[in-house]
Amino acid sequence: MHRILILLFLTIFNCKQDNSNKNDSVTSTKSELNTEKELLENLNELNVFYSRIKLDTVKYNQDLKIENTTHNLELKLYSSNDSSIVIENPDFKGVYHNSVAEILLTKNKDTILQKKLTKEIFKDSIDNNDYKVITLSEIGYENIRSNRIYFNVGFEEADNFSCFQGLYYQQCDIGIFFRTNKKGKVSYGNFRDRRE
Repeated sequence: MHRILILLFLTIFNCKQDNSNKNDSVTSTKSELNTEKELLENLNELNVFYSRIKLDTVKYNQDLKIENTTHNLELKLYSSNDSSIVIENPDFKGVYHNSVAEILLTKNKDTILQKKLTKEIFKDSIDNNDYKVITLSEIGYENIRSNRIYFNVGFEEADNFSCFQGLYYQQCDIGIFFRTNKKGKVSYGNFRDRRE
């Protein structure tokens, strides 16, 4: 009789243990289904890429002679880190930054001209669809004539990591008055679609 009681006790104990394992298994399966459902929902969402913050500043310094007097020209190009350029397609959304070019012309320690350039200055001359996705990518000194200093600026598509890198590129010539009552006024033209 004693053996029967032990056998009965072991059988009941085993049944409870199997039942508890089944409950854990059902809970685990439900959890896995919820996780899979969340993954499928996330796959349908748009992937967003935020371009890394560009901490580099490109600087250029040159001494210039204007009417036999030495002047110093300093150019800077840096990222504004404004996340204002958004490029979207059905599967991807990229967020990028505009750039700023700074021009500083000094004589001894006196500032003759200080000007910031952004793509907004050129908005009326660039196609609206292109304007939304480009950034100012370069600036270079060209020459000085009478009361203007001339530069060459370039624009590139902000998504410079895409497989279409280099697909969009434009340059133009700009002149900035550094004397007279027009000091600081920018004129530009000669847009071209390739590097020269």
